[in-house]
Amino acid sequence: MQTFVLDALNARPNRAALRQFRQAARAAGVPSRDAAAPSFRGGCTALLMVPFALLVVGFAVVGFVIDGFSGPVIFVSVIALLMVLGSVLVVARIRPPRIGRRLWRERFVLARLAEQNNSTYTATANAQPGTPGLLLRMSDRVYDVVTTRSAPRVSIGNLAYRQDTGRGGAIDHRWGFISVQLERRFPHTILDSRSNNGLNGQVFPNPYRSGAVQLEGDFPQHFTLYCPAGYDADIRYLLTPDLMGDLIDSGSGFDVEIVDDRIIFYKPLGLALADEREWAVINRMLSRVAADMARRAGRYSDDRTLDGRVAPQGVRMQRVNVLPWMIGAAVVLMGGFALAMVLQ
Repeated sequence: MQTFVLDALNARPNRAALRQFRQAARAAGVPSRDAAAPSFRGGCTALLMVPFALLVVGFAVVGFVIDGFSGPVIFVSVIALLMVLGSVLVVARIRPPRIGRRLWRERFVLARLAEQNNSTYTATANAQPGTPGLLLRMSDRVYDVVTTRSAPRVSIGNLAYRQDTGRGGAIDHRWGFISVQLERRFPHTILDSRSNNGLNGQVFPNPYRSGAVQLEGDFPQHFTLYCPAGYDADIRYLLTPDLMGDLIDSGSGFDVEIVDDRIIFYKPLGLALADEREWAVINRMLSRVAADMARRAGRYSDDRTLDGRVAPQGVRMQRVNVLPWMIGAAVVLMGGFALAMVLQ
């Protein structure tokens, strides 16, 4: 498994070299706008949440001064607290866009790093439809992508997508990714990290919640495993005790998806690819975790098929449709309430 030489990250290009690089990139169609910058709708949504939350807090304070701890005041206070927490979560994820010299210097450095490591560099591109990977399929664009030319193909970069909230609002999401090509396909697997769901991270948007599998030891305290029904033993073949230990030690900040012939590590809020420390983490993930997973996945054979390829039921997990359960729960609650009224 290829790791990356990082000497290029310490490069300090002079003005002439940076200007020449920028002119060549602009001539090739690379935009001057930072692809990581929040969208207009996303930025407005985040900024409008703050004064609205403060307004609700003001109503709660006024109500407390006038009425004390009454029921309506407590209700408004709880709503105000939830809105403040929501505003903090949304606003904390906004990163100031890179502009001018900083943006082009980081692009220059990454282009040189890619060249030094027999790789290609893509400053920004629209997402390709049908790309394997849950978040890569959801993304609108990818940026700062370094891809190796030699096999196994490794792509490292960032993705961004916008989530519409209704009424014209939107929330911008950014994730870093490390995608590693496998020798053959492996059953669909998701490892949802528990340590990156707080203020410094983001909950992985996993639609396959019904496929959770309980593993032994301390691993479930760090990751939740999801796989297709009936594939528990197959996934245990991959997740050896040593590999689970490496995931806990080196990969707890990443969510992991194995889909088709790819292992994809996702990091909330993106990868700081101009930072040598971030690349040290990436190299450690590639040399310890990804290499071991790829080696074992390359020897995998599905005994449900004659040729050992993944059976159709193992290619993708089944999505969970929560609407019938919500309707059923609402009907039960309404029926119970009506019955209680009759019995009174």
